[in-house]
Amino acid sequence: MLPMMGMVVSPSRYAVRRERRRIINGELRWAKTTSEVIRKIQILPDSLRATCILDIEEYLHTKCVDLSVQNPWWRNFNLKNLWLELQKNGLS
Repeated sequence: MLPMMGMVVSPSRYAVRRERRRIINGELRWAKTTSEVIRKIQILPDSLRATCILDIEEYLHTKCVDLSVQNPWWRNFNLKNLWLELQKNGLS
């Protein structure tokens, strides 16, 4: 079992989330604008879209460095502004 943010997460669940983040990074790493990110998030499969949005929300509340390492595409964006745009578009 892996401790994570006060919870115990099974290795298989951790591996699934890590793989989802890898796929998300592949889809979003070339996005240049917030609106482009929003469009790409909207067409992600449900499980990837949920992981993407929940990771952003968790990071904004906890500032967990591990999340930013696993989501390198974030470096190009202000996550607070992105979160506001996600809310405007009904994605959060």
